[in-house]
Amino acid sequence: MKETQTIGDVIELAGGVLPVGYLQNVVIERVEGHKRRVIRSFNLDPAYEMTNINLLIPLKDGDVVKVYPVHKETRQVVYLEGHVKYPREYELRPEMRLRDIIPSYDYLLPEPYLPQAEIIRLMPPDLHPEIIEFNLGALMKGDPDQNPMLQDQDRVIIYDKWEKEQKPEVTVRGAVRNPGTYRLYKGMTVKDLIFQAGNLNIKAFQERADLARIIPNKTGTGIMKVTFCPRKAMAGAPTDNLLLQEDDQVYIREIPQYSNALERKVFLEGEFLFPGEYIFSQGERLTSVIERAGGLTEEAYPFGAVFLRSSVREVQRVRLSEYVSKLERDIFAMSALSAETATDKEQAAALAQSLASKRELLQKLRQAEPTGRMVTDLREVLVLPSSPYNFELRPGDHLIIKKRPDSINVLGEVYNPTALFAEKGKSVGYYLNLVGGPTDNAEDDEMAAPRIMLKMMRFTLSRQTALLSVKARRVFLAL
Repeated sequence: MKETQTIGDVIELAGGVLPVGYLQNVVIERVEGHKRRVIRSFNLDPAYEMTNINLLIPLKDGDVVKVYPVHKETRQVVYLEGHVKYPREYELRPEMRLRDIIPSYDYLLPEPYLPQAEIIRLMPPDLHPEIIEFNLGALMKGDPDQNPMLQDQDRVIIYDKWEKEQKPEVTVRGAVRNPGTYRLYKGMTVKDLIFQAGNLNIKAFQERADLARIIPNKTGTGIMKVTFCPRKAMAGAPTDNLLLQEDDQVYIREIPQYSNALERKVFLEGEFLFPGEYIFSQGERLTSVIERAGGLTEEAYPFGAVFLRSSVREVQRVRLSEYVSKLERDIFAMSALSAETATDKEQAAALAQSLASKRELLQKLRQAEPTGRMVTDLREVLVLPSSPYNFELRPGDHLIIKKRPDSINVLGEVYNPTALFAEKGKSVGYYLNLVGGPTDNAEDDEMAAPRIMLKMMRFTLSRQTALLSVKARRVFLAL
């Protein structure tokens, strides 16, 4: 401070009062007599007659001059909110009415809720809010009763139609690209709905489909079913391109067996001219798909063919699970029995050994994985299509044919059991001599089966053999 300065001097030194400063109540905080703080307030509004006098009031050392901002509340305003294009505040003018801020539908967003909109008005003296309803549809038609006078700080709220009503929907299921529920538009037909769902997919059965419609009655609701032709509906035929109603459900069927046909695959692995995955038709048999694969190679060993079937594997899995459960019950029962009935060490040892064997078997069964293998005689199948082994194919079938082995195993009661290289034209006796011959304990009568097997191993079945005439096949089998 320099000597005596007034309120006006200090405000001028501070650059003047901002436009948002509230001049009707400028506060001065002052310490009086080193005892207490007091408040003095002055009206510095230029329109006030005493303002010039107040500006000349001298300040004291330690005074604090406080100019507070004008309250943020806006006056002489109305607000438009909700489902409108321009939600904002508008200047309240004399004699201003509702239609002045909503002159037409152009100021509203699509599909406003017409039966009712609201004005939120602050009512004196405590400015509590009240709702004033009006009919928006009638207002847009020019009804003067729905066009009230607006007041300061009124809030006009317009609602979206689907905030207040349930959106009408229809459903399409089945063989369309995007099945689901869609909005029902005025005049919507079956063709329009299918188009909304991405059109029919390649699996669609285009000759027949169903439409289910809910029919309210005195006791509740009933269902009306209508059959139509999707092909004709998509062409716009009036008899099939049905007009839809709310909650209609359209079912587009698939072509019979279409999905099953895609799953009909068989796998050929190993010594085929063209191994790989093949799709087969209903009722097709093993020989047919082998021919499509070009037949067997020269090195194929049909006697060792392995045929696996998925459905058999699942059955084996169930049976194995059942047997494991049974074995677990048996082990539990034997454990209880051994604790109750064992009277001596020998009996206890026998029961313990039996339990150990069962537990070992149980452990192996738990680790076992079913293969789905089926017994087949591919040699017979290739020369005689009427063979019972010429299976009708099922999805997931797997045929494996490996190369013909080039070794012969001589096992059992011989002096040197081992594997020997197979030589063309050699007899069983030749291979027995190579391993030192049979031992004294050998059963000569049991050597017939190996002899037959050896003949089978020498047999090589080519593609030409598979195409022999029926008569030639019979002669071959007689050999």
